[in-house]
Amino acid sequence: MKSGLQLDGPEYETDRTLTLAKVRELGQEDNTLIFFYSDNGGPTPQTTSRNEPLRGYKGQLFEGGIRVPFLAQWKTKLPAGRTHTQGVMAFDIHATALVAVGGKLPTAWT
Repeated sequence: MKSGLQLDGPEYETDRTLTLAKVRELGQEDNTLIFFYSDNGGPTPQTTSRNEPLRGYKGQLFEGGIRVPFLAQWKTKLPAGRTHTQGVMAFDIHATALVAVGGKLPTAWT
């Protein structure tokens, strides 16, 4: 993926497809923990962000805020189709990935 790329529209679909295709080409899909999540919208208008024509801004449940669910795939470890209703933040990814591969959380994180 390209640094700083906005992952919405056709550009997102192309990069997502190429990334997953490469993981599959390498035969590592079963052994790869994959996260997909939204950035949850742009900041508020007061911080120079505009989400037009979408309503709302970062963190709101309007389409200008949280638009994409948080998804995780790890074919050999996570059951397919499982749904959780709890909110998730991008901050959760670091701790989740660390523990998932057998690491230990720093005491300050717990």
